[in-house]
Amino acid sequence: MKKKGEAQTGSECDGAVQLERANALLSQRQFEEALAAFREVVREHPELGAGYFGLGAALRNLGNVRDAAAAYQTSARLQPNSFASHFNAGVALYMLRDFASAQPCFERAVALNGDSADAHRLFGVCLAQAGTGLDAIKHLRKAAALAPHNAVAWYDLGNALRDTGNVAEALSCYERALKIDARYTEAAANLGELLGSMGEICEALALYRGVLKRDPHCSLVVSNTLLYLNYDPGIDRETLFAEHKRLVEQCYQTQQEQRAIPVRSATKGRLRIGYVSPDFRCHSVAYFVEGILKSHDRSRFDIYCYSNVERPDEKTAQFRQMALWRDIARMDDRTAAELVRSDDIDILVDLAGHTAGNRLGLFAQRAAPVQVTYVGYPNTTGLRTMDFRISDWNADPKGMDTLYTEKLVRLPKVFLCYTPPLDAPVPADISGRRNKAPTFGSFNNAAKISGETLSAWSQILAAMPDACLLLKSNFLDNASVAERLNQRLRQHEIDPGRVELVGRIDSTAGHLAAYERMDVALDTFPYNGTTTTCEALWMGVPVVTFEGDRHAGRVGAGFLKATALDEFVGHTDEEYVGIATRVARDRDGLAALRLSLRQRISSSAVCDSATFTRELEEAYCDMWKMKTGGTMAAK
Repeated sequence: MKKKGEAQTGSECDGAVQLERANALLSQRQFEEALAAFREVVREHPELGAGYFGLGAALRNLGNVRDAAAAYQTSARLQPNSFASHFNAGVALYMLRDFASAQPCFERAVALNGDSADAHRLFGVCLAQAGTGLDAIKHLRKAAALAPHNAVAWYDLGNALRDTGNVAEALSCYERALKIDARYTEAAANLGELLGSMGEICEALALYRGVLKRDPHCSLVVSNTLLYLNYDPGIDRETLFAEHKRLVEQCYQTQQEQRAIPVRSATKGRLRIGYVSPDFRCHSVAYFVEGILKSHDRSRFDIYCYSNVERPDEKTAQFRQMALWRDIARMDDRTAAELVRSDDIDILVDLAGHTAGNRLGLFAQRAAPVQVTYVGYPNTTGLRTMDFRISDWNADPKGMDTLYTEKLVRLPKVFLCYTPPLDAPVPADISGRRNKAPTFGSFNNAAKISGETLSAWSQILAAMPDACLLLKSNFLDNASVAERLNQRLRQHEIDPGRVELVGRIDSTAGHLAAYERMDVALDTFPYNGTTTTCEALWMGVPVVTFEGDRHAGRVGAGFLKATALDEFVGHTDEEYVGIATRVARDRDGLAALRLSLRQRISSSAVCDSATFTRELEEAYCDMWKMKTGGTMAAK
């Protein structure tokens, strides 16, 4: 390092001159020329951190974010006390969604400049992505305090608070973000999702309708609106179908491409099946996909997974080993569609519908010759480019075909196959509870607890004055959420004192063990449980369901019929209430039944992944033939 007053060498002078010229080109937005100039600087002066900083800026302005991140990181290494170098390295990595690598960059940036709201905010988001919610909230609060008029700061704080169960403050943060920027769609979407998860469906839908008046093409809010309409008992199935068609056409009309995709000849080869999902992780959908991926016949099919997982976990790592893996979480729909086409996928399968993290925009662009929706959503996608929907004859009996834009393909027994968790506890023996008051229960999310459901539960509790009710759902351990539900209970003449509310239990084993505390599970309607019904049966808890007039309200009945438990299916409110009270009163019969349920479901079609997958594969072959006229390789 030169002492004060010491002359610069010729090389250093040359470097300074070159750097000044390159920075001038950058400031004039001559990015290509600036890029060439900065490359010359770092080639001739590799020790010059400012040269790498400028190189990063030129690359980022030209859209090469990955190389920009590397340049900024080199600049930060050469200039360890440069806030700008660390911060910009973090921003570039953040743009690449490499939150783990961005985190230490922002940590150093915050240490160098504790008054930077953006540094605190982005550091907080990275911490939240890593699962360290409380540390994230500390930095996100600091960001909001430093920049109280920044809507994004309040939105990010709201997300972190929501993820740690602080619902009331999360709602307030989303509302504050919208007060600053009324057109902040993501804040409106998350506010609506939070309201919906608390059972406030009408509030969520009203919020979404307001957003769609301003932005009718917002796919996020369109999907959220359609999802929550499924929970609304006041909408008939024909109107629900019409809304799917209307909103999806309104949103995707310019994207839906009826393009011709070259059809591979599969006569000598194997069909290539691609599954698209945001839920290749610890998620309810994973229980119905795992067995299929493990059981596919690799001599006839090549299996690809297109993962849109935001936060990979240990389950994601397991899924990666089951198929040819493609991570599309950082790709836009057009790029992802081109990837699917380059893989020559024959049948592309959507596993999300209009649920969170869906990639329906990818399907709108006709990425594969045959496109199918399955498993993740209880209704039509509404897309003209979605060819088929997989169901069964119970969930969608004759006459339901007109409620879908897709052609229904019905599997012979059930349309879902459940893979139980390996760490599930042994079902409890309740023979010692003969003289104990019965406990009814539901572990369905609060959005499914409709007024009609509460009315039926009220009748059950009235008929059995000593019985109690156990409800478990996200956020029910939060005081403000619990009070909202308690108000709804009182409106239906249910004493909250007879109801125990339990929030999320993080471990799968702990969640399943909680089923031991209930004697009889009560399904919700018009939107039945799916995973919760399978879990209850696996844990030895009989489920009483109401068979409705649409797919979402017929899933429970399908599972029960497949396990020879037809007597637990009600077709009217009176039957539903009568079945529940009859089963709960027969304490000896209930105890014996509970000990037999795991064996009954494990030997049924619901858990026979090998047979189920063969039937699904034959359905895929039929779809291929119907859509393309192609022929398949012999078995």
